[in-house]
Amino acid sequence: MFPKILFIFICLISLITTAEQIEARIKVDAQDNWEIVYNNFSETEHYVARALYTNSSMENGWDKLSISTNPIFKDEIQAEGAGRLEAALTLEKIYYFHLNVKELAPLNKNISQFFEDQEKFVMDSVEKGEGSQDPMLYNAYLIKLQYNAMIDQYNELAEEDKKLSKDEFHQMNYIADMYDVAQKFKVETEGEVDYTKLDDDEIFNIFTERTHCSALFKLKNDLSDIYFGHNTWDSINLTIRIIKEYNFNFNNRWVRSKNIIFSSYPATLSSLDDFYISSHGLISIETTNVLYNDSLYSLINPNSLFAADRAMICNRISNSSKEWAENYIKYNSGTYNNQFMILDKNKVNLVNKSIDLDAFYIAETFPGIGKVNNVTDVLKFGFWSSYNIPYDKELYGMSGIKEVIEKNPERASLLDYDISARAKIFRRDHHTTDSFEGFKKFIRYNKYRTDPFSEGNPSLAISSRADLNGSCSNAYDAKVGVLSELIDKKIKIHLIGGPMYDDEAGIKPFEWATAPKKCSDLPHYLTPEKYTFDWIEFENEFDF
Repeated sequence: MFPKILFIFICLISLITTAEQIEARIKVDAQDNWEIVYNNFSETEHYVARALYTNSSMENGWDKLSISTNPIFKDEIQAEGAGRLEAALTLEKIYYFHLNVKELAPLNKNISQFFEDQEKFVMDSVEKGEGSQDPMLYNAYLIKLQYNAMIDQYNELAEEDKKLSKDEFHQMNYIADMYDVAQKFKVETEGEVDYTKLDDDEIFNIFTERTHCSALFKLKNDLSDIYFGHNTWDSINLTIRIIKEYNFNFNNRWVRSKNIIFSSYPATLSSLDDFYISSHGLISIETTNVLYNDSLYSLINPNSLFAADRAMICNRISNSSKEWAENYIKYNSGTYNNQFMILDKNKVNLVNKSIDLDAFYIAETFPGIGKVNNVTDVLKFGFWSSYNIPYDKELYGMSGIKEVIEKNPERASLLDYDISARAKIFRRDHHTTDSFEGFKKFIRYNKYRTDPFSEGNPSLAISSRADLNGSCSNAYDAKVGVLSELIDKKIKIHLIGGPMYDDEAGIKPFEWATAPKKCSDLPHYLTPEKYTFDWIEFENEFDF
């Protein structure tokens, strides 16, 4: 079978170098031989999965990938077929994303062993224990099958000098969780950092390196709609982007959402940003909670589920925003600690202009602890914003932020929940987002030269341009949605790729030729020389 798969794939690659949509399908025989087919589909064949792929990220900032699986097959077969099909279609993107990521993602023997132990925990729980009766563990098991199949298929098709190890795939799929696993072992070997003793430059560098994302949910003034949006902050060379649709027709009794749309990357089976919309009407978005308390890292252990996997599982099995939040804090790995916001569309009546009291929840984690809060009342007053600082009082107290601010009160503009720069900008300007165009503009907002809350710092804005301050960790996209557009079994996302730019504010588009040298020296394969993309739209290709 292998030569046949390779021949078909070579033909396929020659056809996906343009932005035309292509279709591929995958089938398996009784001997577990897999075959990927492009064109000439048989009407009598039972394909495990089919996919639609558009290689367009260099043209508009985003590739598009939609995969649908066939419910006549066991869940395990569906998962494997989906993983293999994604690897085949995104082979080139996976390799070059690996080159961009590998210097950013820490890797050593301890980290490698941790990931091996974590996978063994999941696989053994289902194959040797009672995990098949646990909705979180069983669906984590399906993700591992999908992931391992993606790795296998990639290495079957890749040229010899482009084959990748499992650890190298971990650097892509689990990069966000890996940062905290690395921190755990760093603390064990080097000891805890006393963040109160760091100078202001060191605190600011930690802020820029560990801070990821801004998010906003906005209730229109007349209660007729809700807008939601997010921008991702991370190293600018990670901008090989794919907007994905997983229409997985799993048969296990816990599945509530078969179709999930999310922003993503090559070789990643979750969003990582994170930004999801599910067919059951749940919208889930997060920003990362930064930890300034190294004593908690000892609580990280491999007998858990990584945040990347938990988020996808929660989207798949949860029936409400409350259930999503409660599921998320189960099997907490203590890695990639976030504030997840979950809105339940089914509990918002736009016609009657009413919101149920349990429509909007947040879930937050640190190592060893997870907290759930119903914040619907806050949203009903107009908006909810998120900016990398814990809301929950207990988590805020554990974070180490209070102690860092007490050392120098001026650090409040970075770290205080109520008076940090973004908190004040959100509070002052959320009223400007009552129109959808205003909302899209605001999620890309940065007027650091004139906005007093930014204090002349391009990182202290809704959409960071930290490269203007010598850092390489920028806000490099935006994803927004409108609740009223999620109707008639349609999911729509509005997206833009690349860092913000604003001629009126004197902020030019990011381009590698003029970027700080430490940024331009980063590998940045398959990224545009200059980021001047416009907004695009994505809708689900498959019915649910």
